Amino acid sequence: MKVGTKDGKLDEKETKGWKDKYPPARRELHEEAKKLGGIVSGEHGIGLSKMEYLPIFVEPTQIELMKGIKKLFDPNNILNPGKIFGRGSIY
Repeated sequence: MKVGTKDGKLDEKETKGWKDKYPPARRELHEEAKKLGGIVSGEHGIGLSKMEYLPIFVEPTQIELMKGIKKLFDPNNILNPGKIFGRGSIY
């Protein structure tokens, strides 16, 4: 049995408090990665799980440029709608 699980599911008693600690810890890891010269993107792009950290790594002007490229090549927002750019995204 893995620590923090019971019958293959998370055991809330053993993992209490992690849900509050995880988001700031993750942000801190991304900020440290930037200090060390890292970037949020990988070979498959940003992805939904990392898109909130994009502003740590790039300037607002770069995000606007990316949005413009998306709009230019996908004016009807039919390619990955609601993902990193387009209706329903955080940008």
